[in-house]
Amino acid sequence: ITYTGETSITLTTGNISINATGGANATVFSVTGAGSTRTVTLNNFTGNGTVGISIAAGTASDAVGNTAGAAGPSATIIVDNTQPTVVLSSTDTDGFVRATQANVTITATFTEANGLNGTPTISIPTASTPVTNIAMSGGPLVWTYSWNTPTGDEGPITVSISAVDNAGN
Repeated sequence: ITYTGETSITLTTGNISINATGGANATVFSVTGAGSTRTVTLNNFTGNGTVGISIAAGTASDAVGNTAGAAGPSATIIVDNTQPTVVLSSTDTDGFVRATQANVTITATFTEANGLNGTPTISIPTASTPVTNIAMSGGPLVWTYSWNTPTGDEGPITVSISAVDNAGN
């Protein structure tokens, strides 16, 4: 926050109001700075939605006693505390690997409003030829991996997918 023409700034955390939408919220943690610039730090972000701030009137004054008017609402930031969800499917209809199979295509379909950060990885822990943290192809929310099924590892398979959304969840 930058004030212009002020001789005294009295901005405190109590002068800051949180403007939240969609179930998001935050706490005003601190107001720091010197001269005509102040930084407002928020923390304890909860829920999902957007958060911005407004500033109460009277947080600064000039040499003749004029006080600053209220300011806001500010620009907002997106608060996303929900992990991406994924639904797995494959061209293998029963989830059982057989020696006579060739490739199996595994599809990971994500539900994530704010997108994924990077490429999801897949792991398939088989005894003879494990797949470990291999990048999938596709995007932005539907990713595939073509698995050349190994011989000697007949039986049910376990597949693990790892992904991070743009909020770090």
